[in-house]
Amino acid sequence: MELIQPAEISGKIMTLIDQAKEELIIVSPYNKFTAWKKLTQRINKAQQRGIKIKWYIRKNIENNVAEIRQIGIEPIEVENLHCKIYLNEQNAVVTSMNLHQYSDSSSIDIGYLITQKDKYEEIIKFIDVYIHNPITQKSISTGKISHQKGNSDLNFIDSLVAFFTDLGYEEISNRKNKFGPILFLSDFFPNFDLIFEPKGCYYRIDLRINYPYKKKRAIYDFLRGRENELNKQLGFNINFGHQMKRLKLDLNIFENYDYNNWSHHEFEILKPVLVNLLKSYKRLINNAVQQCV
Repeated sequence: MELIQPAEISGKIMTLIDQAKEELIIVSPYNKFTAWKKLTQRINKAQQRGIKIKWYIRKNIENNVAEIRQIGIEPIEVENLHCKIYLNEQNAVVTSMNLHQYSDSSSIDIGYLITQKDKYEEIIKFIDVYIHNPITQKSISTGKISHQKGNSDLNFIDSLVAFFTDLGYEEISNRKNKFGPILFLSDFFPNFDLIFEPKGCYYRIDLRINYPYKKKRAIYDFLRGRENELNKQLGFNINFGHQMKRLKLDLNIFENYDYNNWSHHEFEILKPVLVNLLKSYKRLINNAVQQCV
């Protein structure tokens, strides 16, 4: 474990980003880095290398989410988050410094570089227990859920969690809108998130593209050019929207149904539809990536 001097902390964090091979975890409650070119360039390069980035931020902080979405990453909001941790597959930096340009230029911060395997694993366990809070262990709504196939007591959102977990998805996170909990599958496909978002009487399925702008634009234009073909292939109409941030599908098979009183039987009917939809999504994503990236 190595003490990092205040003037060297941001450099150690950027080195972690540069040396990431597959995954990067950022725990930074407060973020302001739009004009911090050294940092944004490294994050962009990591995205171009296909590095999977998980970015945890403090919930309900003004401009916090927008700052990170601007570079193509969907942040994970955590209530009362205050610790700052940065790690790749091998090393970690534990520090008092946020990814805030003012902190880099003006604050007096302290940090430690963690290279020992046992200490690194302690950091991973800390994140799993206190920050990541795996959604498969707790219900998004209230109380604990019993994760068993065919559990008739699961509500719609719990059934979705159990369904995706059974399919092998592990990176499931959540936040809420005014209609209820939103599910994020951040390991659906490299550089693509699948989002299930309630919209009153139905759930919308969003496909978020996390590539840098030029590649995102190319993928978006490629898919939009095949809109009629894709609608036929998927069995749903795609709403491409106006912001080019994501592709949107309306899952309205059970429109006007109260999702809070969803039955096990009805979810069993929905399962094969979801399986086919996920397969179709992956086929079209793979085709788009091969053509555009």
